[in-house]
Amino acid sequence: MRALFPADLPRIFIERHAVLVKRATECLSQALAALRAGLTPDVITLDLDSAAAALKEITGSNACSDKLDEIFARFCVGK
Repeated sequence: MRALFPADLPRIFIERHAVLVKRATECLSQALAALRAGLTPDVITLDLDSAAAALKEITGSNACSDKLDEIFARFCVGK
């Protein structure tokens, strides 16, 4: 996993991202197992959504507007 990240990246990001990639991998494995078991698409989609959410945490693209509104309400200058 370490080979995926630049050596100069702070270790905390490397570990956090590695945990999230591992979580996504586990969710994808569960989705594949559900698919092989013949489960319905809605069950498989739950695992796929969980995998996508874990990967989105790396980029921050899953930040919901409520969380962003709360952050900006407390810390934004010029309100």
